[in-house]
Amino acid sequence: MAYEILGENKGVQVVLRDAINAGVVEEINNAIAKSEQFDSLLYEVWDFLGVTSLQATLDDARQTAALDDAASLWRRGKTIPGAIIADNEEILSLVEEYLANIDESTYDARVFDNREDAEKWIASIVG
Repeated sequence: MAYEILGENKGVQVVLRDAINAGVVEEINNAIAKSEQFDSLLYEVWDFLGVTSLQATLDDARQTAALDDAASLWRRGKTIPGAIIADNEEILSLVEEYLANIDESTYDARVFDNREDAEKWIASIVG
């Protein structure tokens, strides 16, 4: 499998690897949204460092942002911090498009190029 979803006490970490596509990202989002933990999530970490290629378009990134905005309605206005870890230019351009289209009041996302800085940021918010 090209990903692993690690449920934690206060949040979720998604570790992606190998070649993935927009359908994989949608599959992960659906799994998280359907989980019993969804309503109580305090953060998300998406780690793309192990991804060798991502087959997705800017339209896919915009669609993911729209779906995440819709899913956030269930969170009743709670802003969720999200760390996105990536160092691949192709992935970073898609992340940039996603972030340009997500409602910042529902998802406070930051991009990091390493796991350590991402974890420090998450810890500074949720403890």
